[in-house]
Amino acid sequence: MKHIIFKHSIPFVVLSWLLISVSCDDFIEVDSNSVIPVEDYKIDNPATARNTMFGILAQLQRVADKYVVVGELRGDLLTTTENSTQDLRDIADFCADSLNAYHLESELYAIINSCNYLLSRIDTNVTITNNQGEREKVLKYEMSQAKAIRAWCYLQLLLDYGVATYYTEPIIAVDQPVDGVERHLNTLVPILIADLLPLVPSDPEIAESLPDYGTVDRYPSKQLFIPVRVLLGDLYLYMNEYEQAAQMYYAHLLSNSLTVLPRRNVWTDNTFTKESGNWTSLFSEMSEMQTVIQCSADYIESQSHLMDMFDNKKDYLFAPSAVGLNTWESQTYAYGTTVSTQGDLRGPYGTYGYVTINKDGSDTEIATVTKYKNLEQIVVLYRTSTVYLRYAEAINRLGKHNMAFALLKYGLNREKLLVPSYVPPTEYMDDSGNIISYLDFGQGNLNYDRIFSSNAAMHSRGCGERISDFRSFAIESGMDSLLYVENLLLTEMALETGYEGNRFGDIMRIGLHRGTPDFVATTIARRNPSLETLLQDEQKWYLPRSYSGKR
Repeated sequence: MKHIIFKHSIPFVVLSWLLISVSCDDFIEVDSNSVIPVEDYKIDNPATARNTMFGILAQLQRVADKYVVVGELRGDLLTTTENSTQDLRDIADFCADSLNAYHLESELYAIINSCNYLLSRIDTNVTITNNQGEREKVLKYEMSQAKAIRAWCYLQLLLDYGVATYYTEPIIAVDQPVDGVERHLNTLVPILIADLLPLVPSDPEIAESLPDYGTVDRYPSKQLFIPVRVLLGDLYLYMNEYEQAAQMYYAHLLSNSLTVLPRRNVWTDNTFTKESGNWTSLFSEMSEMQTVIQCSADYIESQSHLMDMFDNKKDYLFAPSAVGLNTWESQTYAYGTTVSTQGDLRGPYGTYGYVTINKDGSDTEIATVTKYKNLEQIVVLYRTSTVYLRYAEAINRLGKHNMAFALLKYGLNREKLLVPSYVPPTEYMDDSGNIISYLDFGQGNLNYDRIFSSNAAMHSRGCGERISDFRSFAIESGMDSLLYVENLLLTEMALETGYEGNRFGDIMRIGLHRGTPDFVATTIARRNPSLETLLQDEQKWYLPRSYSGKR
């Protein structure tokens, strides 16, 4: 029997592959002699729901590395090396064929099919007695996550292939036809939103409930799941529905009391000769990691190989691009109000590094991505930092330019937001002078001040603790504030979350806001100028489809 073992701390270790074994061969290869017939399989108790969900999480392990490779190689921060395979070069050059080894389609459809199967078999009316002695419907949490994971997979298909075959009935036989419709971003995303919206509390102060299966290595199992509000925020953002996106991101931050933690890499004096920092400690911070794919070092089929792919002593398949290195190295580090130097310390102390190798008889300096030495067997889908940056992206598009900029320079907290020279009150008040609910970080509700008072300036994590006093980092009068702040946010996404798999999606999303393919083309062409003309055609942004979801 072919296994993927999902490592966790509770007794059930060997996964039940019931939901996978019934899928057609194009979805997943499996060989089992001990399978319950699908017509008899019911998900009507917590143990069965848990085991079925573990199967889905194990399938996510299979897409983890490809998610990062495809999301970063099509961006501007990463490039191939002389060790790279032709398949990797083709992805980077936007000329991959349908046989490329890094296609995600079949794996994503396999996960979708498993989610469909769970949803078709689960009984959400099952109740148990909770700790308060009340009867509680418990399987609704697995139902909610199956819908969220399915929607996330559909979004990845849209971002990577431009089209997806949407279907909701599971395929349980080889000869079963798929009752699906091919849809693009503007027609599928509204369907996904409508499916997810009833799953979230209407009150932004109430946090979502996620399945809780104990601890997986160092992460609570809840962090293996996708917060529906965050996913809805993304879906709204890709549709340019900025207010709805901001509301969803804000409700997630508020209900979970999430802040931009003051984890900084800093120079210890104004001679810039000794550094200190703890920015990389965020990668094991429970409140920072919102959703991760937890891979396993113990079982080959569930391992992440990203660390080896980036390591110059091993595969060295990718390297930071010149554009990527310049993104960090061109930043201004503020020591006090007037003294400065060049470089964002999140780069060389947590994201990339330089090593000297002997090549053809001479020493040569090369750059390597080091972030995955800190992440180890983790692929990150959402961090608190990601949510804050996308929240700022949304409110900036709503005309709240100074408030979006405040995320970077001051921190979104009552003390800083009540300074009119930082953020004019009109940006977070309505016409009647009331604080707009999704812009309240304590300016109106003092209970929220208790939550957000420690919110730090994100840019200070690599560019100096006194960045809020540094005059050259400012919105100058007379400039287009929307585009200026949006460009800064896209840069901050690189500085803070570079090489985590988001980059092409971030660039594409900003391009959709601006309504022209030119932005995507010119941004990626900074890495390779020959791509600029090619990427003026939006169809060239995507990988060719190798599998449609249909047999």
